[in-house]
Order: sequence, then structure tokens, then C-alpha cells
Amino acid sequence: MLPVLGEVELARLSPSMVRSWCLVLRERFVTTGDDAYRMLRAILNTAVTDGLIAKNPCQVRGAGRTRSAERPVASVAEVAAAVETVPERYRLAILLPAWCQLRRGEVLGLQRRDVDLLHDTIRIDRAVVRPMDGSTVVGPPKTSAGSRVLAVPANVLPDLRAHLERFVEARADARLFTSEAGRPMVPVTLNRVWQQARRAIGRGDLHDHDLRHSGLTWAAASGAPVAELMRRGGHANPVAALRYRHATEDRDRAIADALASLATGEVARLGNRHRAGSAHAGVRSRALGSRKHPLSCGKGWHPQRGANQIRGGLASGFARSLTIQAAFELPEPELPSPRARWKAQQEARRVP
Repeated sequence: MLPVLGEVELARLSPSMVRSWCLVLRERFVTTGDDAYRMLRAILNTAVTDGLIAKNPCQVRGAGRTRSAERPVASVAEVAAAVETVPERYRLAILLPAWCQLRRGEVLGLQRRDVDLLHDTIRIDRAVVRPMDGSTVVGPPKTSAGSRVLAVPANVLPDLRAHLERFVEARADARLFTSEAGRPMVPVTLNRVWQQARRAIGRGDLHDHDLRHSGLTWAAASGAPVAELMRRGGHANPVAALRYRHATEDRDRAIADALASLATGEVARLGNRHRAGSAHAGVRSRALGSRKHPLSCGKGWHPQRGANQIRGGLASGFARSLTIQAAFELPEPELPSPRARWKAQQEARRVP
């Protein structure tokens, strides 16, 4: 923004100038261009409010509304394989984004004092960013919710302890990740390491940020609610966290296999069970009729009651057939019996 528009007076800033700047920037960096356009629009909206200009010149249709394509998700096995392909100095830098859902800048900003091995936690208080001018800046995390304390999964703790012993100096402010020369690691170094790892496992479509994306997707698939995803990922609003609650290919395949089981055998078993239950239902209906059951109308089997029986059997059978392994297991729904519903209706009528 500053190199092109920084020296232009507000009164001379026209929609054509903004449009030209925006289009040139978006040709090179789509996401960065949209972010810069939104910032400029917000600044000029404030100028309009303050009476410095009459109208906001940000009138580029469609600018600032980029919707990123769905990012790919790495599997646990792929991340483990990628870790094995990089030197030991860099392995923890791949594990932390995936298993602790840290941003790249948050990983590079970690210091020894941020690690609590007594409680197995890490504290995120700073991040390393590299602006387009090539400089390295250490500042606060990306969002107001970025400062947080996270529990480290047990499978990462051995690598964390080994990394602290071998590659981190003893002083409290020592960086967790440094180059072989002992200088603080910069984002371009970590990006280069990940590019080598992704080629080694045959996943050239995975960017370094996709490690964090994959970890948050795993957390969502394990059943974590939106509030916990927001805290884990350091999100300030739920919109960013909701994007990780999409269906994964593994879960989609599990659901498809469960549906296929209905066609191959479960439907036949359900049909046999209902046919066998029809005669039994007749015996029960006579007994219910003799007791003047409210749903039997004194005339044996009631069609609504029979429909409820079939519906309940189908629902419970369908739930059992969708028993998906591990975290994706679906609970069997609890359906009230016809008599329980009748009692509830009677109680409702008594209430004035």
C-alpha cells in the first residue's frame, strides 16, 4: 500500500488510482492484495466519518472478497513420514504445527521459557513474521486470542524433550529453533525444509500452513466443539474455526461403507425382524385391547402404534449400522415409546 499510495493526498485519491493499484497487486498476491484492499477501505471509511473526504474511493467490485479454495488435509501417517525425512533439528518444527496447531510464526517465536515440562504445556506469547521487504519482525501473535497456553499431546513430548536437550541453549530466552550456525531460524528456512519433506512423501500440494490446517481438522473430527477449536487455534472469531469442521475423506469413506452395509445385509435383517414381529404384535394387540390401552382403541393393533414400532426399529437399526470406528461412532437415538408419549400428552392436558 505505502510504496504506491503512501505519498498521495487523500483528496487526490481517486477510484481509478485505487483500482489500478489493487489489480496490479492481486495479479501477484491474491490474498495479500485483498487484505490490503480491505485495510485501505477501512482507513478511508474512517476518513469519510471524520469528514476528511466526501466519498470512499474504494469502489472495486469484488475486491476484498476472496474465498480461498479448500486446503488439502494431511493424514497422521503422512505427517509422521514427513518428520522422518528431515534432519532432527527441524523435526519438532513440523510436529508442533500439526499436533499443537501453531502458526509458522508462533513456532519460530518459541523460547525455552515458553515450555513447561512439569505440566506438559507450551505458552504462545510472540510470533515471527517476515514482511514483503524481507526483514524479520518479532511481535505479538496474529490475533487477540493468539496468546494462549496449550497442552502438548503425549506423542510429541519425547521429541520436545530431546529437542530441548540437543538444540536449545540453557538460558530462558533461548530460541527453540535456530540454524546450524546458532542464529534464529527465519520463515524461509522452515519453508525450504517443508518443501523437501512434502516432495519426499509425494504430497507436493501441501503447504507449510496445511500442517496447522490438518491438525485443526483432526481436532474437529475428534469431536472438539467450536469454542475449543477457537482456543486451540488462537482464533478471535468462530468463522475461522468453523472451516475446520468439514468432512474429511476418511470420514466420508466410513459413512459410505456404513451405508453400503444397509444395502448388503442390514435391510434384510430388519425386514425379517419386522415380519417376525408382526405375529407377535397381533398377540400383544389382543392383550392391549383387553386392557383398553389408549393407543389400541380396544380393537387390537393400532396403525399409528405399528408405524411407530417400525419407525423405531428402523431408526435403531440404522444407528447400529452406522457404528463408525474410533471418534466417529454415532450414538443410538433414544425414541420414546407410544405409551410414554401418551402419558406426556395426558400430563400436558392437565396443565392449566
